[in-house]
Amino acid sequence: MTLKPIELVTYLDKLIHHRLFISTMIWGPPGIGKSSIVAQVAQKSGLNFIDIRLSQLAPTDLRGLPVAIPDSKTKPQSGTSAWYPPEFLPRQGRGILFLDELNMAPPAMQGVAQQLILDRKVGNYQVPEDWYIWAAGNRKEDRASVFEMPAPLANRFLHLSVSSDFNSFKAYAFSRGLAEQVVSFLSFRPNLLHKLNLNEPAWPSPRSWEMASQLYQAGLDIESAVGEGAAAEFKAYLKVYEQLPNLDEIVAGNGAAIPFPQEPSCRFATTIGLTIRSQTPEYALKAFQWLIEKAATEWVQLFASDLVGSMRRQGQLGSLAVLKRQEPRLGSFMQEFRDIILEYFRMTMVNDEFDPAEGETLISATRLRLRKHAPFFATLALFAEVRFTQQVTMAATDGCTLYFNPNAFNRLSPPQRDGLFLHELLHAALLHPMRRGSRLNEPYNVAADIVVNGMIVADGNTELPDGGIRVPKWEHFSVEEIYELLMQQKKQIQCPISDLIQQPLPPPHSMGNSNGGKANLSQKIDLEAHWKQAIHQAQMVASHQPGSIPVGVSRHLLAVAEPQIDWRTQLWRYLVRTPNDYSGFDRRFFYQGLYLDCLEGESVEVFCCIDTSGSVGEEELSIFLGELKGILSAYPMLKCWLWYADADCYGPYPLDLEGEIPPPEGGGGTDFRPFFDAIATTWGGQNEAVCIYLTDGYGDFPEKIPQLPILWVIIPGGLDTDEFPYGEVVRLQSNPVM
Repeated sequence: MTLKPIELVTYLDKLIHHRLFISTMIWGPPGIGKSSIVAQVAQKSGLNFIDIRLSQLAPTDLRGLPVAIPDSKTKPQSGTSAWYPPEFLPRQGRGILFLDELNMAPPAMQGVAQQLILDRKVGNYQVPEDWYIWAAGNRKEDRASVFEMPAPLANRFLHLSVSSDFNSFKAYAFSRGLAEQVVSFLSFRPNLLHKLNLNEPAWPSPRSWEMASQLYQAGLDIESAVGEGAAAEFKAYLKVYEQLPNLDEIVAGNGAAIPFPQEPSCRFATTIGLTIRSQTPEYALKAFQWLIEKAATEWVQLFASDLVGSMRRQGQLGSLAVLKRQEPRLGSFMQEFRDIILEYFRMTMVNDEFDPAEGETLISATRLRLRKHAPFFATLALFAEVRFTQQVTMAATDGCTLYFNPNAFNRLSPPQRDGLFLHELLHAALLHPMRRGSRLNEPYNVAADIVVNGMIVADGNTELPDGGIRVPKWEHFSVEEIYELLMQQKKQIQCPISDLIQQPLPPPHSMGNSNGGKANLSQKIDLEAHWKQAIHQAQMVASHQPGSIPVGVSRHLLAVAEPQIDWRTQLWRYLVRTPNDYSGFDRRFFYQGLYLDCLEGESVEVFCCIDTSGSVGEEELSIFLGELKGILSAYPMLKCWLWYADADCYGPYPLDLEGEIPPPEGGGGTDFRPFFDAIATTWGGQNEAVCIYLTDGYGDFPEKIPQLPILWVIIPGGLDTDEFPYGEVVRLQSNPVM
């Protein structure tokens, strides 16, 4: 997953906002500002920040030193030893423990770090509960002196890549007060923002340009920071910069006689300089009016876009609204930022046609009607916070609060109001906003709508508003499976309203609040616990009235009450025992620089079968085999045999890292029995063995339960989990949940 720096900041902010203590690895070229970004995120969130350069440490520096503890003064030779952890590790409070240069550390050091990352402890030291563990490293293609990261360690991280982006750097430069000459030069030559030169010790990067700005402001040459070539171009640019018009006179309103420069680099410098000087609405208005009279459209657009970004970072969107009223022409140059402006206007609108008390009455009426015919839904509704706001077109939810547009809600008939209320309530209770993870927003929203609309229609006592999406043949699948099915279609279903949002809307200008809610409900861990409690409570209430739990609800609620482990994690756990301490590493591989988890037995045989009756597509096959080969690369003692099967069985083929995967065979009906018959003759019974079957689940099962453990890996749209007669079942997904 590759992000721009400004996108990475947003992503990391959300991890903190939702209290997701998932170890995260940030990849990127040197000098791009990985550690600065993490430090910036920590400062903004009020967190402590500890930066540890692992490449400069030995294993004992992190694990600590053993100290003898004698049994008594009379017997100093007998006793035990304890590990004394280093003082730089956190003991209390909240913060980010940042393991920088992780993959520059030698394998032995990475092995100790793995225990810290996995178990949040090393030796006698335990990472405090409210500390995030993040790491960063350079890539091989950056010619950095890095070691290969062991697969078990890599599998325990979220992996984010960051790339250079001038707009992100420009926003950072404005906020940090970098020299405007540096910013305007890079606006003219953005390719010089990051240009790795392996033949020179100094070369351009976001980090070195920040140093160059400090050198320039101190009257020093910047060549020592960015290298000879970039410094020479910057010096030439400064000669052009001396020809700029008097920008202070322009923002003071005295620029009528000042022409717009003709030279392109000078035009960039003028536009950037005016943005930096537009610190008040009056200055910004004068600069815009001068540009619109003197410059071509693209330069006015550049100024307007930079101005919006600057004001947004400073929390001055209100000033922007003032400017728009004073100068209507400003609006036509802000198309790219139209949504931001509209958001502000919606937040500041006062709707005289809707009384907040009327909203309370409408919601109360909906809850009363639900209590009469659907006590399960009525109980769930007691756990939901409701707000009326102009910030949404019709309705939305962040998983904590249900938002409704007062005018749109008021115009609906009572059955449609009940249906819309249930639509958002079920999105929240099923944790749809949080479960989206890294999936694309619109198709995931469509998949979630198919699930909840099917539940609402099955209830039969409410109506969907016009345009509600229905695909009855998919409604019994999970939202993740429906998403996979949608992504396989050439023609996508359009989402009428995008109503799943992943962070709360600003509260000050809401049009009413019918329930107090919980103060920190938007935090992930509290949100899950909140809706689990709500579902259990609703089930208890509904259990006293047989048949009152709506049709089709139970399966979807199970995803929240008893969430399924991601299929990749379950596949790894199925084949490998994960250790609880450093002693769990297999020491036979230390000499190779490999820190691998131990297996239950000396050797494990994996018998893998792939359904070739036509149900398994190339994408599912590629994803599954890729993950399986990843496990084999981490654990060489696994021996894997591959079969293909339809109504017959073809194989076995040895599956190893070097050999090519044989082309699939088959294409007829589906019968699982030939594979298990083949296993009965292949397995000698001396080694541990397991079976894995990739299929849609529709076929003939052996009547007798096979001797070996079985893991069924089911593609999207496959047989329901509870219809498998034996074995473990995991449902394959191509997009990881984050």
